[in-house]
Amino acid sequence: MRKYSQGKEYKVIAFCISRFNREEQAEHIGFLCRYAKEYGYKAFVFSTLTDLYFDDINDYGEKQIFSLIDVSAFDAIVIMPETFKGVDVGREIADRAIREGVPVISVDRQMKGCASIDFTYRENFEAIVRHIVEVHGCRRVNYIGGDEKSKFSKERFGAYKKVLEENGIPFEENRTGYGNFRDDGALEVLDRFLQEKELPQAIICANDTMAIAVCDRLKELSIRVPEDVLVTGFDGIEIEKYHDPRLTTASYDWERAAKTILELADQLLQGKEEKGVTWIPYKMQIGHSCGCQENHVYSATEKLFAYQVRKGIRDDYMQKIANKFSASNACETIRDLIAVTEELVEDIHCREYWLCFREEIWQKISEKESSEEAFEKVDQEEEFRPYYKEGTICVSHLFPGGKNEGRVLGRGELITGTSRVLGISGEVLFIPLNIQGLFIGYIAVTYEMQEVRFDFLYTFCMNVRTMIESYWSRAAQEQLMSKDELTGLYNEKGYKKKIRNLFAGDAVLPYLTLIIMDIDDMKFINECYGHSEGDAVIRQVGKFIEQAMTEEEFAARIDGDEFVVASLSRQGRSRAQEIQDFIERRLADYNLVSGKSFEVQISIGSYSADHVDYLDYETIDSQADKEMYLNKHSHKKKDILPHL
Repeated sequence: MRKYSQGKEYKVIAFCISRFNREEQAEHIGFLCRYAKEYGYKAFVFSTLTDLYFDDINDYGEKQIFSLIDVSAFDAIVIMPETFKGVDVGREIADRAIREGVPVISVDRQMKGCASIDFTYRENFEAIVRHIVEVHGCRRVNYIGGDEKSKFSKERFGAYKKVLEENGIPFEENRTGYGNFRDDGALEVLDRFLQEKELPQAIICANDTMAIAVCDRLKELSIRVPEDVLVTGFDGIEIEKYHDPRLTTASYDWERAAKTILELADQLLQGKEEKGVTWIPYKMQIGHSCGCQENHVYSATEKLFAYQVRKGIRDDYMQKIANKFSASNACETIRDLIAVTEELVEDIHCREYWLCFREEIWQKISEKESSEEAFEKVDQEEEFRPYYKEGTICVSHLFPGGKNEGRVLGRGELITGTSRVLGISGEVLFIPLNIQGLFIGYIAVTYEMQEVRFDFLYTFCMNVRTMIESYWSRAAQEQLMSKDELTGLYNEKGYKKKIRNLFAGDAVLPYLTLIIMDIDDMKFINECYGHSEGDAVIRQVGKFIEQAMTEEEFAARIDGDEFVVASLSRQGRSRAQEIQDFIERRLADYNLVSGKSFEVQISIGSYSADHVDYLDYETIDSQADKEMYLNKHSHKKKDILPHL
């Protein structure tokens, strides 16, 4: 029985996978979303920029994208845990879903409590080894495995030993090694093989990445494949299609797997209790690296040419990003920065685009607060935090023919206009933005699989987060440098920058009022009572000024004991009088209870100008200064000496 989508025209399914931009993962996503449409599902794809291999602070921030998933908002969850190399993300997602009664399908790994779809790795790997031993008659057969502790590596090693034994070939330890599924690891093992007196007749590799590295190194050493040594791979990765020689390998049947996943999801929603594992066979591919097939040079060349064309376009995009990155360094506000990033979205060829921030993080960045405290609060021991329950703001939404910005999303809402979007598009992809492990928000896109450039999207996301980190760090530092250490108000440098920005744009309000204040007899207080007393007075006056201001106003400590408040209030001079009255009342109260043997008094002057006078700030400042000095001279001197 369907749960979340009961009564709706469609069902909603979540796919959890790493590194959406990798060719293999992109292929998986493409088939999954294609069959999701066919079976009446809308697909939310949650993915990462890394495969979480290092399990470090960055990977911790990346995996928080899965904390966006409110499992109760989905009819089924599909997890691909083997795409996450260093962290068991799948188990945490599955446990949450199971508690909510939401069906979970685990692909490529059997997980307790989940329906499982797996692939016949061992059988197909065994078929490749048999092909080398029984069809080609090789006896000196070497093996390069993956991670020695990996389930897949153990299965493949077991298949290798089994075929040798069945064909009467003695197992020799020196003919095996582990390359950790990586090209550099495979080359270390190959170098050891080549130190033996005789070349092996064949080298069986546990994946295509290692097989390609082996072929290339042998070619460098003028050892021919397949004439001198046969080489095989496994997995059928995309780059193999461009390699010379084409490999003898086996690959996932992802189309069949995707169809099976959606069929199984329907069965589970209808109440069928799935037991056991649904097995998907690999597809055997006999290539030229074992000598059986002629090398399709023209075909490979054609594909390589297409790859080079795409690479050239990508290089152009990288240059465009570099230019925008440079431009981002001049951004005064986070809104300016967002506008720069929006200029890079068109090249991705997505249909709609959203940039969303956690509300508390957006506030910190907007107000240019230091990021250090936020980074220090990152707790890698905290496995799950329900971010879908926290406030989120969509700061940029681009769609054909327009854009929106600045909308706070409702609880559990991940994008604006969810119902409308799902009515148009079959899938939405969510990608995390994290800075030093701090999950700050995410990017979401809808797309057509035939048009979208996932490689561009990956590059875009990586650079956007770096731009944001750079801006936040720079803005916070500038904010710190623009503030007066004693009062927390702006210093003269910060104040002048605020004024320049004010005069650079069109004023929204019709007045600019300057209120200039000077603490009376400050020099005498410092000389008679010490600078610590003088500093305390300055801090207290600064505090009262800050309390007097609204959001339309800002203040600065300009020079020693002089302050200035700039107001854009419509009330003009009457607002200046309000501020003066407020501060004088606070000072009167302070003098009554301070216990000091002197009173703190200030002189205040103000000047208010309408819109036509904006071009002459110096006149406004000069007039306010004159008013302040008139006020100062009108004060009668008071005895600030200690009472004897």
